Amino acid sequence: MKFAYIYILMLSLAVGCQNDKNDITADTKIYIELNKWKRLKLSEFVNSIELIPLETKPENLIGEVNKIICHNNKYYIHATTGYQNGKVFVFNNTGVFLYSIDRRGEGPGEYYDLEDFCISDNNEIKLISYRKITTTSLDGSFLYDTKVPIGIRESLSRHDGNLIATSRETRLTDPNLLILMNEKGEVSDTFFPVKENYRTVNDTNKNLSSLFLDGDTVCVNNPYGHCIYKFFDKSLVGKIEINYMGKMIPEDFFEKDDDVVKQDKKLKRLRDYGCLRSFGIADDYIYLTSTDKEFNGYFSLYSKNSGKVVTAQAIEDDLFFKGNLVKLKYKNLPHNMDGNEILWVLEPFDLIEGYDNYRSALSDPEFLEFKNKYPQLDKICSSLKEDDNPVILRIKIKI
Repeated sequence: MKFAYIYILMLSLAVGCQNDKNDITADTKIYIELNKWKRLKLSEFVNSIELIPLETKPENLIGEVNKIICHNNKYYIHATTGYQNGKVFVFNNTGVFLYSIDRRGEGPGEYYDLEDFCISDNNEIKLISYRKITTTSLDGSFLYDTKVPIGIRESLSRHDGNLIATSRETRLTDPNLLILMNEKGEVSDTFFPVKENYRTVNDTNKNLSSLFLDGDTVCVNNPYGHCIYKFFDKSLVGKIEINYMGKMIPEDFFEKDDDVVKQDKKLKRLRDYGCLRSFGIADDYIYLTSTDKEFNGYFSLYSKNSGKVVTAQAIEDDLFFKGNLVKLKYKNLPHNMDGNEILWVLEPFDLIEGYDNYRSALSDPEFLEFKNKYPQLDKICSSLKEDDNPVILRIKIKI
């Protein structure tokens, strides 16, 4: 998708003394092959993994994890227990449940449906609902409401105290995708217009994660788009182009008035296609997740140092539960980061199955050796139940 913007900032003004791999003005092209048989071994990209099992109690049952923010040594997790039952659950750094923030309702300080949340530098939580931001303290105490004239999809708190968000209403009065707000959530400006034939697509579809803050650079992608656009302030300064190598959705594929039904019918006529679902940018690498027409999931790692990319549809464990395979689908793709680490959420079943399969393949002496080598891993996996809350994998990547 192409947008009518001109690169305004010159290289010499924008980057100063930054090195090449962190150069925010440089365009990057990443080629992703959607090969259903491609496997990636843990040893090929994992430096270390820490498991954080989220404590399960009757009052904190988690269905789908939408967003994780690590703040002050705690995990703030936007999750649902039903279709429109969003809450923010708070756990300590080992996964012990502390409390939840649940302000569902229709009055002041309440939301009908929690779309997203972010945490500001002054330790305020911004609960994003339809055309409204409810601000609370970190413990969930109500502070104030802010009315927003535009529906918000995703939001982030910038280092300057302002908020940046994506619009879910580009087909209405304002075609701009990005919304700039002050620390109270009051809209100060909108920018980056969505191409006319993608406005309905943008408003009726949602990715796992489309907005990312890389230092002071705002990075954004919109549904079915093949570019991650990078902004410094409100100026477009670069982009990351994703090429699915013969499985691209044409730029003029959708029409202005295509509703969801028409979109799906058109997509079904394609033999196959790649769709970017989430991304994250670290100091040395970029991770991307994608799906194909059948919603098979793909995990990609791009090295900023070498320019090489690896992509896999399944992850093979050759470090811990050796020989076990996790096939990727839309719902088990990672879409959160903390600094340079990926936060990958797995359902207990995946770990229980891997643990049981590996245990059954070992002799008693071999299993004892495994327990002595990985006591914490054995303790966690041997006590997990299938109806427990998910487990967060903190993954340090090696490139």
